[in-house]
Amino acid sequence: MVDEDVREYIEAKRMAADNLLGMRVGFNAALPSNGEIRDAIVARARMLDAAGHRARLDDMRRVALEVMVQLEAFEPRLIGSVATGNIHRNSDIDIQLFCEGHDRLEQALRRHGHAAERMEREVVKDGLLGRYVHYHFELHGSEVELSVYEPGELFVTRFSSVDGKPIDRVPRRRLEALLRG
Repeated sequence: MVDEDVREYIEAKRMAADNLLGMRVGFNAALPSNGEIRDAIVARARMLDAAGHRARLDDMRRVALEVMVQLEAFEPRLIGSVATGNIHRNSDIDIQLFCEGHDRLEQALRRHGHAAERMEREVVKDGLLGRYVHYHFELHGSEVELSVYEPGELFVTRFSSVDGKPIDRVPRRRLEALLRG
């Protein structure tokens, strides 16, 4: 995932199987779990750049906080590698937002100078196929991905595809505490 700039675990698994086995494999193949892949990526990143890891994590968390302050009206929650501290070279900042419609959000993004690209994806979450809107932009050298949900989904527990545990949604105040150390 690091060397080929691949962001999705399933695509990394398919590429590895193609390269190592010379064949296309299905979902039932004995491939490493998302958690095993994440652990290997994090261990590699820390081994190669132990000194820079903490500084980069703090920089990414400061960018996340800036975005969360700007978009406070949309109940932002930091998730993923920047929230857990398990970043690697290709990590982006993942923030969940909760709002009805997208007009107010798009206005807020423009007002803060973010040239965000809107993307819609079909994703299976908790066994249900849903269509989700994401916004991508760069801020201070970090890629930011905003995932937009209906307001009521803030109270729905989602589970990680990496470790199967509930996703930790870090609110602004907790992120501020993490940055204070």
